[in-house]
Amino acid sequence: MPHRETQPAPAPHEWLARLTHRRWALPVLAELGRTGGCKLVWLERHLGAGRGPVTDALGVLIELGLVSPNPGYGHPMRPEYLLAPRGLPIAAASIPLIDALDRLDLRDLGLRKWSLPVLHAVHGSATIEPASRFTRIRSLLPGATDRAVSGALHDQEEASLLVRTIRGTRPPRPEYAVSAMARAIVRPLLRVTASAA
Repeated sequence: MPHRETQPAPAPHEWLARLTHRRWALPVLAELGRTGGCKLVWLERHLGAGRGPVTDALGVLIELGLVSPNPGYGHPMRPEYLLAPRGLPIAAASIPLIDALDRLDLRDLGLRKWSLPVLHAVHGSATIEPASRFTRIRSLLPGATDRAVSGALHDQEEASLLVRTIRGTRPPRPEYAVSAMARAIVRPLLRVTASAA
């Protein structure tokens, strides 16, 4: 039997960045988790998104092995898209995450490409040291530019999800930590990434 090289699983921050690359991917997963499967038009109406963005999100979810087109589709009552077995636990974990973003009125911010990966990276860094520096956060997100990480940090600080502290070293260095309010988002976010492992 030939030896197959397996690639290591991506780190949670990297996997999350792939998932959130399309704005509507998490809401689509949550809606499929709520309904068990649905049609494209249902997703468009219930999410308030256009056909193109929802189709793009479905493409990413299919590529990640979380969603599949319904092989028995054809009858008008059958859903077009179903959760793949791997997508079931991730969709179940996505529901409370989307609900938490809605409760805090932060869906727009939370669905931006780098928001959740940056929040996850700040929280993950804090398990190693009490607060995270920009360089540490940036190193955890290899696909993100400095500008993207800086913008996400700024937006989340403005929304009171992150606390920024300037240390009086030379030169002064800012450090970031997850705020108490953000814990309502971080808990379900960690369940999403744990479900993907």
